[in-house]
Amino acid sequence: MKKRSLISVVAAVIVVTMLFTVQTILPAGAAPAGTGLLAGEGTEESPYLVATADDLYNIWFDTDAHYRQVADIVFKEEDFAEGGDYYNGGQGWYPISSFSGRFDGDGYIISGLVIKTSWSNAGLFDSVNQEAEITNVTLVDVDIEGDSTVGGLVGFSRGKISNSEVSGKVAGSYLVGGLVGQNAGSIKNSVARVEVDGEGIYNGGLVGANANSGSIEDSEAWAIVHGGDDTGGLVGWNIGSIINSEVSGKVSGDSQVGGLVGLNHGMIAVSTADVEVHGENVIGGLVGQNGRMDNEGIVIVSAAHGDVYGKEAVGGLVGRNGGYDFFSGVMASVATGAVRGDKTVGGLVGQNQGSITQAVAYGEVQGENGAGGLVGENTGNIMESYAHGQVAGHEVIGGLTGFNSGNIIDSYAIGKVIGDNSVGGMVGSAGGQGIRRLSIDQPKIANSFWNTETSGQEESAGGVGRTTEELTSFFPYGDAGWDFIGETVNGTEDIWGINPDDNNGYPFLSWQEFTKQIPAIITEGVSHVEVTTAASSGVIVNIGEPEATEHGHVWSTSPMPTVADAKTELGPVVEGESFTSELTDLTPNTTHYVRAYVINEDYVAYGEEIEFKTDPQLLTINDFGVKEKVYNGDVVAQVNEIKFEGVLAAHADFSVGTVKAEFSHRRANEDNSVSLSGVQLIGNDAYKYIISLDNAPEVAARITPKALALPGLSVQARTYDGSKEVEVAGYGRLSGIVGDDDVTLVTDDVDVSFADSQAGVDKQVTVRGLVLTGQDADNYSISTATVRASIIPRELTVAADAQRKFSGDADPELSYQIVDGELVAGDELTGVLTREAGEDAGVYTIQLGTLANPNYHIDLIPAEFIIANSTFSISYSTSDIFVLGLENAIRLPELGQDDVIKVEVELVVNRLEVDHAPLFMATEALKDINIDVLEAFSIKLIKTVYYVDGSSADFGVPNEDIIGSFKVQMPLLEEFEAKNPGIVYIDADGNVTEFASSPVTVDGKTYLEFETTHLSVYAMVDDVEATGLTWLWILLGVLLVGGLILVGRKVIR
Repeated sequence: MKKRSLISVVAAVIVVTMLFTVQTILPAGAAPAGTGLLAGEGTEESPYLVATADDLYNIWFDTDAHYRQVADIVFKEEDFAEGGDYYNGGQGWYPISSFSGRFDGDGYIISGLVIKTSWSNAGLFDSVNQEAEITNVTLVDVDIEGDSTVGGLVGFSRGKISNSEVSGKVAGSYLVGGLVGQNAGSIKNSVARVEVDGEGIYNGGLVGANANSGSIEDSEAWAIVHGGDDTGGLVGWNIGSIINSEVSGKVSGDSQVGGLVGLNHGMIAVSTADVEVHGENVIGGLVGQNGRMDNEGIVIVSAAHGDVYGKEAVGGLVGRNGGYDFFSGVMASVATGAVRGDKTVGGLVGQNQGSITQAVAYGEVQGENGAGGLVGENTGNIMESYAHGQVAGHEVIGGLTGFNSGNIIDSYAIGKVIGDNSVGGMVGSAGGQGIRRLSIDQPKIANSFWNTETSGQEESAGGVGRTTEELTSFFPYGDAGWDFIGETVNGTEDIWGINPDDNNGYPFLSWQEFTKQIPAIITEGVSHVEVTTAASSGVIVNIGEPEATEHGHVWSTSPMPTVADAKTELGPVVEGESFTSELTDLTPNTTHYVRAYVINEDYVAYGEEIEFKTDPQLLTINDFGVKEKVYNGDVVAQVNEIKFEGVLAAHADFSVGTVKAEFSHRRANEDNSVSLSGVQLIGNDAYKYIISLDNAPEVAARITPKALALPGLSVQARTYDGSKEVEVAGYGRLSGIVGDDDVTLVTDDVDVSFADSQAGVDKQVTVRGLVLTGQDADNYSISTATVRASIIPRELTVAADAQRKFSGDADPELSYQIVDGELVAGDELTGVLTREAGEDAGVYTIQLGTLANPNYHIDLIPAEFIIANSTFSISYSTSDIFVLGLENAIRLPELGQDDVIKVEVELVVNRLEVDHAPLFMATEALKDINIDVLEAFSIKLIKTVYYVDGSSADFGVPNEDIIGSFKVQMPLLEEFEAKNPGIVYIDADGNVTEFASSPVTVDGKTYLEFETTHLSVYAMVDDVEATGLTWLWILLGVLLVGGLILVGRKVIR
C-alpha cells in the first residue's frame, strides 16, 4: 500500500473513534451550542460569537456553524495543569474535530494554547473538512505536540484557511507543520512563526505535507525546522501547488531537505527561501528533491538565498532535480547562497536528471567530487542558464557543471574554477555514465561559453572559451543565436538581455527584471577610402530597450572613438537593415578608427572598431626659384619658393625641407637649367602629402663665376705727393681655384691706386684690370683685387719769425717761413702759430699752435716773441698835407740796450693834392683838378723801431718805408653811392690797375674800402714837444708809391 493511502485510512479511523468518545471528554462547564450559552445563531449572517476559551471549546457541539471571535482568548498555564479546565488528563486542549463550518478570528488572538497528545491530527482543529473555512485567526505562543499530522492551527485540512497566523512550537513524529500538519485544501495569506520539530518525514515550517489537491498561496514562514527526510522550511512534502510564498529561518534534516520544500512533486512558483539548510543527501536551498520516480516536480520563477550544507546531491536551489523518465523542471529561478558538500554539488542543482531552463546561480560552490557553478552532475537538460560563482574541489570541477552527460544549450559560466583533476572552465568532465547511471544517449553542448580570464581555465570538457570583453558584449551570444530583448532575428521571446550596468555587464535573463537592454550594432566595413573621405557601413542587430533613437558612425585618429568625436547622425533605427555613413574631414595619410553606434535613452552602443588609413594628398610642382650658385665644380642646385598645386588649406602646416636639384651642366656664364630630383617636406602636416615630380618644370638659371682672391697681393708704402698711384710689390698665388682647374692670372694692364691721395695708415688699394686665362678661366672672375697700404705724411720744416710788441698792445700776426721741404702744389697749411701765454715784459717762445695739414708732418723751428715797455710816442695833426720832394729825418734819443720806441703818427687829412705827373683821373673832365676832401678822414700810421746796438739811431724818412697791409676807408658822397664807384691807378706808361674795393657801412656812414701794401711818410713837424725827447725836426709827408692808392673823390668809370 502506498504511504499516502495508509495515512488516509489511519486518519479516518481516528476521526470515527473521536466522534464516539466526544461526550466523555468534554471539559467541565462545556455545553452544546444549542444551550444558548453562545450569542448568535450560528449562521453566516449571525454567527456564534466566541469571546472565551469555553466559547471556543463549545464549537465542538456544532462543527457546521458559523463562528466569529469577538475578544482575545488567553489561556493560562493553570488551565492546562492538573485540575485546570483544559488539563484533559495532561493532554491539554482537545482539538475540534471534523469542522465543516466557518470560523472568523476577526483579528483577535488566541494565546497560550497547549496540546500534549499522543494522538494524530493535533491542532486547534484536529481536522477541517472541505466545506470549512478558517480565516483571520491568530494563534500566539502555542505549544503543541502530537503524533502525526500535527499543526498549530489544523492537523489535517481539506478546507480553506486564509489570513491566519501561528507562533510558537509544534512537534510530532511526522506530518508536522507550523500552521497545518497536512493540507489538502487551500491556504492563503497565512503565516507561521514557529519552531517545528518532526521526528520522521514530511515536516515544514508552514505545512508538513501539501497534498495534490492542496494549494498554498501568498503565505510565509519564519521557522526553525528540524526533521528527518522530506523536511522543508515551508512544506515538507509538496504534491500540490505553492505560489508566491516565502520562508526564512533555518532547516535541518536527513535527506531530501529544502529551504522551502523537502520533496516536491507538485508546482512551486514565484516563491523564495532565505534559509540556512543542513542535511545529509539531496539538500537544496529551495527544494531537496524536485520530482522523483513516478512524480514530476516544477519549480518556476523562484529563488533561494540561504547557504546550503550537505554531503551528496547538494544544490543552492535544488538538491536533485528529476529522476528516471519523469519530467521535473526548474525554470526562471535563481540561487544566491553558498553551497558546501562532498559529491555532486551545484550552485543551483546538485544532481540534474530533469530540465533546467533560464536558471541562475550566483553562489560559491565547494565540493570534493563533481562540483559545478550551476550543476554538480548533469544527465538532463540545461538551457539558457548561467553561473557566476566560484567553484572549488578536488576532481570533476566545472564552472557550469562538474560532470556532464546531458545537454547544455545557450548557457555560460564566468566563475573562478579551482580543482586538481578533470577541471574545466565550463565542464569538468563529460561522457560515459558519469557519477550517476543516468544520461542522455547523445549529449551535446551548444552555443555555450565560459570566461577564460575569470575562470582561470583555458580548457573545458565542452563549451567555447571567451574573454571578459567578449562575454560582456552582445555579439558572441547574438552570433550564437541567443534570443535577446531588442532583436527579432534569433526569436521574439526576448529571453536574454545585456547592458553594462546590470549583472556585472554579463547577459541576464529577462525574468530577472533587469529591464534595460543595450542596443547592439555591427560595424560592417570601410570602403571608398580617399584623401579626406571614406564610407563605412553598419547594421543594427538589437534596437535595445527602450528602443534606440539615433545611429550612425563615429571616427577619430585615436582608437575607440565615441560620440564626442566626429560622427554622423542618421536618425531612427531599423533592426537588421544595413546603413552607410560618409566619413568627412579626415586627415590625409593617417590611420583612423571608426565604429558604428546606436543610442537609446540609457546607453550608447558601439560596433567593433575598424582601422583604416587615408591616402596621402598628391602635390605637384608648378614652379620654383633657383638660388644664385657660384661655380664650385659640381651641378648641385639650391632652390626656393617652390609653388605646389594640391595643398589642402586645413592641412598646410608644412615647409620645404631637403630638396635635390641639379643644373644641366657645371659651366659658369652659360645658358643652363635646373631640374628637381627629390623634394622633402617638414612640419606637422608634411606626412600628409606625397610629391610627384613627373611634370615638374625645368627652370632656366646660370652658374655665376667664382671670384678668385689674391691673398698674397702686396703694395709698397709711399710718401704723400698728392697722387693716388702706388706700385705692386707682389701678386702672390690665386686662391679659390676648384680642384685642378686650369686658370692663370695676367697682370699686363693693371691699374693700381689708392682710393684717394690723402696720407693715412692701412688704406685700401684697388688693383684693376686683372685678367684670367686658361681652359677654365670662364668659370672664375677677378677683375679687381684689394689690399691695404699706407701713404706716409710728407716731412716739412717751418721757422717762426721773431716778433716784438709793447706791453699793452695787441699781438702782431705771427708769421713763419718754410725752410725745409715744400708744399705740394695747391696745398696749404691751416691754423696759426701761437706763443707762450703772458703779457708781462719779457721773452716768450713762439709755438706750432694749430698750424697743420694732415698730409704733412711739420717740424717747427721756434722764435722769440719780445714784449717791451713803451718809451717814446708822438702825435701830429695838420689840416694840409703837401706832396714834397724833401728828405729829412727824425732824430731819435739815445736808447739803451733792448729799448723799444714806438712812433705813432696820426694824420687828419682835409685836403689832398695830386701830383699830376704820375697820376691823373680816369675821366677827362676831372683831369688835373684837385679834389677837396669834403669830409676829413684819418690815416693812422704806426712805426715801431727797435734798438739793437745800444747807440743812437736815426729814423730815416723816406729811407725806411712803412711796408705792410694797409686798409683805407674813404667816405662816399651820397650821389656816388648808387653809381658803382671804384678806384684805379694809372702809371706813367698809362697802365691801369684797378683796386679791389667795396662799400662798407660804419656807424651809419658809407665808405669805399680798399687796400695797399706800401706807404712812405714825408712830413714836416715843427716845434713838437714830447716827453723825454729833445726838440726835433720831423719831415712828414704822404706819398703813395708802389701799389699807390688814390684817396679822394670818387672816380666814375
